[in-house]
Amino acid sequence: MVEEEVQMRLKRTYPPLLKVSMYRLRTYGREQWLATLISCILAGSLVGCVNETQQSGSDSQIIPFALWNRWVYIDSLSTASQTAVDTITVTVISVRKDATGLWWKLENRFNPSIAANEFMLRNDSVFSLQRSESPAGTVPVVSLEYARPPLTDTLRYNSLFGGDVVIEKTLTAMISRNIQVPAATFSTYATVAYQVFPDHYREFLVRGAGVVRIEIRSDSSAFGPASFRSISLNSYALTN
Repeated sequence: MVEEEVQMRLKRTYPPLLKVSMYRLRTYGREQWLATLISCILAGSLVGCVNETQQSGSDSQIIPFALWNRWVYIDSLSTASQTAVDTITVTVISVRKDATGLWWKLENRFNPSIAANEFMLRNDSVFSLQRSESPAGTVPVVSLEYARPPLTDTLRYNSLFGGDVVIEKTLTAMISRNIQVPAATFSTYATVAYQVFPDHYREFLVRGAGVVRIEIRSDSSAFGPASFRSISLNSYALTN
């Protein structure tokens, strides 16, 4: 009954949202579809939902955020004695607006080492919402840029790790060379490299597809043996 009422109201008032939402019903299932539409109706912001869930999917964005965009990764961790393989599914499950802009919330994360699961696009840079401890308890912190758009030269910039650890990242210019992952072969990409002891990170970014590969190399230390972890894009589905 609820589903029929939602469809009738959308058909009378906002046909474009009905069209978009029916695609998500077929692709992602009834529960996620109803949760999104009911929250929009209760908030009285159907027009905003049309705009906000459909924006941010262009080929120009380094990470395309839009509601129900989904990436599936193969996660492989190797040490001297064993290799473990798993999968990670990252889905944009909601979007909210505050004074700073739109925050896209992810179910799981591109990089499991990063605690943040809410991200914002601003001037093509990606910002993450992280957490930090204070006398008042855990508080949200809008990080320095998680990722910058690649330019013509390699650049370095500061970011946050875990909400309170400042790290330096090195971003390359776009590299015109093939990178092959299970999902596809991409002809241009940029990399972001940084270190959080004892781990060395390198993320591979493709415009219009997002994070296509992450490599994490850990040196042998008191934290554990040397290891190499690769997280490679196996498939992805963008809603617009």
